[in-house]
Amino acid sequence: MMPNLAARTHVADGSCGGCGKTVHIILNKNGNAYYFCSWSNDHGQPCSHHERWGKAHSQKFQNDYLKARAANVNSAPKTADSADETAPAIAANDNRAPETATDPGKSAGGSLYDQLTRAGG
Repeated sequence: MMPNLAARTHVADGSCGGCGKTVHIILNKNGNAYYFCSWSNDHGQPCSHHERWGKAHSQKFQNDYLKARAANVNSAPKTADSADETAPAIAANDNRAPETATDPGKSAGGSLYDQLTRAGG
């Protein structure tokens, strides 16, 4: 029996049979896997190669997708101790709120005119 995954679910990556570039294999509304290559060659001509699979191959794509998802969900999250040594260190979030304006009528950067005159424009 075929799993009921939503249409347009990205179940795998593959290589295009026409140009060899990476394509997303997705499901149609009937649960069948397919891809349509949207890459272009060096001259700007679209590849437009496409491929479709029947029920048996589509079911294998879906089962593999669900197994990979279950493995990712069931695996323990990486901590600082178990992190891969080759992976870059994760930096702390550096997003900050903008500084408050000194003049209540202006933003922290000033008006557009102020910004342009400071930039020499």
